[in-house]
Amino acid sequence: MPDSITATFSAPPASSIRSLAAASILHALVDPDSVPHSQLPAIHPTLLSAVNADPSCKARLFLSAALTPYFGITYLDRKGKRLPAVELVIRESLKLGVQNHYLDGIPPLFAAAELLNDPTLGTGRFKVPSERVAIGS
Repeated sequence: MPDSITATFSAPPASSIRSLAAASILHALVDPDSVPHSQLPAIHPTLLSAVNADPSCKARLFLSAALTPYFGITYLDRKGKRLPAVELVIRESLKLGVQNHYLDGIPPLFAAAELLNDPTLGTGRFKVPSERVAIGS
C-alpha cells in the first residue's frame, strides 16, 4: 500500500496479535469440537446455519478476523472522502474485490460492529420516546 495513502489513516493499525486473537475465538465458536476445553459458550445452531451452508461465509468471517487491526480506521481517498481502511486493504492490497462477497460483505460487517461497539442505553441513541415520535405528536 502506498505511503501516501497510509499517511491519511485516521489511526495506525492495531497489533497483528488482534487478528490472531479474533481468528482463534472465531475458530472456537465455529468449530467447538476442535478446541478442547473451550470456555466459550456454545452458539445456537441457527446462528451457525449460514456458516455451515455457505463455505464462502466462513472465509469472509476469517478474513474479517484477519482485518481486525483496521477496525474503526478510515482513510482519505483521492477525492478527499473518508472511507473505511478495511475496504482499501481488501481492494488494493489483497486485490480481492467482490469475488466471494469480500468487498461488499466485510466492510458492512465492520460498519455494523461499529454501531454495536457501545450498546449502552444511556448514550442518547435510544431515547424514549424517540425525537421522531415527539416531533410527530
